[in-house]
Amino acid sequence: MSIPGKILEKIVKEAVCKHLETNAVIANSQHGFIKNKSCQTNLISFFDRATSWVDAGNAVDVAYLDFSKAFDKVPHDLLARKLVLCGLGKTTVLVRRLPGGSILRGRVVETEAYLGGPDMASHSRGGRRTPRNAAMFMAPGTLYVYQIYGLYFCVNISSQGEGAAVLLRSLEPLQGLEAMREQRLLLSRRRKGPSAPLKAWQLCNGPSKLCQALALDKTLDQEDLSCHPDLWLEEGQEEEEEGKEEQTVVCAKRIGISGEWAHKPLRFYLRGNKYVSVTDREAERATGPRLPDELRA
Repeated sequence: MSIPGKILEKIVKEAVCKHLETNAVIANSQHGFIKNKSCQTNLISFFDRATSWVDAGNAVDVAYLDFSKAFDKVPHDLLARKLVLCGLGKTTVLVRRLPGGSILRGRVVETEAYLGGPDMASHSRGGRRTPRNAAMFMAPGTLYVYQIYGLYFCVNISSQGEGAAVLLRSLEPLQGLEAMREQRLLLSRRRKGPSAPLKAWQLCNGPSKLCQALALDKTLDQEDLSCHPDLWLEEGQEEEEEGKEEQTVVCAKRIGISGEWAHKPLRFYLRGNKYVSVTDREAERATGPRLPDELRA
């Protein structure tokens, strides 16, 4: 979710909590807003509980808040950087709930922006629309999942701009590492038999690897990330950010791109993070030690 969206979340959250307290609609212990959890995550949790209360025949007052437009306010290239570094020292975490209920969490440490029509490296170059890339032209925040080599998947988030999207390239695993290893090994066993256990930095250091580790596939294509019950974004928790210095976002050329758009600085990653798929020494030398101004706002 975008930074403007999170500010909106905070404002609405404070207003809702004040209303609940003033009018004694729901007790403080019941409204579901938990420290260090995103408003969206808590609303989903509260909705699940409220649904069970309704099913049991209890009267419940429910407020529905729609944050799906939060992605509309952020251009594709800025969204790519914001996903890597969510404000001052805060990083963005991708959270996945597996069918069995297990929670997997990974910090977004590398992304790539695709600008739509004029971007000759984009699936939507020249305004090209196909059944495969339809999600790129849907509302910002829509998931675009495509398959490569008939075997692997890549996940993108549509953003502001006609046919624009952001590719998630690498994650730093935070929670559920054993489940991620098992997900990665499932495909490995089918292809070439048993293999050695993967190290933490090997689990999600590439767009297809992170899809394997988090069980992201074509079934998620065209789903709305802003309100999906099993996949969402949230800010890194305080305990996960402790001890980390203010990190620099490196702007580098994208991977596997040829032609006139090959050297456009549209890949963004955290300098010094070992979970990044590919580092660019030249780009790192050109990047100053401080955060870009637009990320400090």
